[in-house]
Amino acid sequence: MTDPSALRRNGDRRLRIPRLTTVVAVAVVSVALGVNLVMAVLSWRSLGAWAGFVLASAGLVFVFRNPRVAVLVTALAPVAVGLLGWMPTLTWSVACFIGFLITVRGLSALVVGPALGVANLVGVWLVTGTINPAVNSEASIAAFSAVLLVAVGSAVRNNDDYRTEMERRAQDAIASRDEAIRLGVAEERVRIARDLHDGVGHQVAVLSMHLGTAETKLTTDMDMTRRALNDARTDVQTLLRETHSILRILKADNEPDLIGPTADHHNIAAMVAGFREAGLDLEADMPNLNEIALDPTGSTAAYRIVQEGLTNASRYGTGQVSLHIEPRPGWLHIEMINTRRTDGVRGRTSGQGLLGMHARADAAGGRLEAEPAGRLFRVSADLPIVGVDQ
Repeated sequence: MTDPSALRRNGDRRLRIPRLTTVVAVAVVSVALGVNLVMAVLSWRSLGAWAGFVLASAGLVFVFRNPRVAVLVTALAPVAVGLLGWMPTLTWSVACFIGFLITVRGLSALVVGPALGVANLVGVWLVTGTINPAVNSEASIAAFSAVLLVAVGSAVRNNDDYRTEMERRAQDAIASRDEAIRLGVAEERVRIARDLHDGVGHQVAVLSMHLGTAETKLTTDMDMTRRALNDARTDVQTLLRETHSILRILKADNEPDLIGPTADHHNIAAMVAGFREAGLDLEADMPNLNEIALDPTGSTAAYRIVQEGLTNASRYGTGQVSLHIEPRPGWLHIEMINTRRTDGVRGRTSGQGLLGMHARADAAGGRLEAEPAGRLFRVSADLPIVGVDQ
């Protein structure tokens, strides 16, 4: 994992590299100009020496103000020195290092290299009268040196740009990774919240049925009342344990040992039995679910969809509830039907349970329909079976 602070430290080092290179090059040019000044003073009547010093100094100044003007002024230096009859060896050497600085500053080597190379070549030719390497190799050395140092400056600049781009991409990748982590955490918290809604809603519904049984049997059947109250106490304890477990998960991002086993379709039969024991008039028709393979998302979705459907039926329905589960080609089909209340209780619910059922089915690659049909309410879901082509 890349550390952003390490990137910043690397960036600081990277910035110091071209600055150090620039400082060294400026120092070399300054020393050469100092030598040029001494020679001009010693040969104070030589206009060529003074012209070389003035034009080269102006070129160095314009490097940091206007690189294009710096190229023009620097190229004039060896030509002017040659025209005035002064040997331009020192001047073309300075021009090469100024060309290096200009390309490090960002001007194209395709412009700087030919301009200074030709200027150096012409400056030497004006004094020696030849550019034939066999007679005098200084002209070709002057031109080649200018092109070489300009190419080196361009390479330093391109390498600096490449590092800058790579670090920018690395920072973008870190930002994208962090955003993906944030989105993943947000989605996981939504999933946990949905589990909390489903699990707590189920336990509250069962608790309500047990308390209702105790209320109706309070004066007629003390044994039944006692059993119903004991079951209600067990439901409250289960509810508290489940709520406490989920809240601990929400508070601890890096403690996987706190995460309990995920509900899956193999436990639907036990859940149905629990609803029946709580007093729900439930008719269930389903196969041996242990023989049916669903992926983890589909398995949890099947359990939670049945749980939410039966919970809603116990809260907002009347009479018998029908649960039908059967494997179909490529799919596990789940259908629940119950009679709706007509006293307006349904209108006071949030509807989050139905949204959660739809979300779970979609996440598993399945489909779900939940809609009223006259006085009935029907929930129908299809979830893909693992290893079967749909």
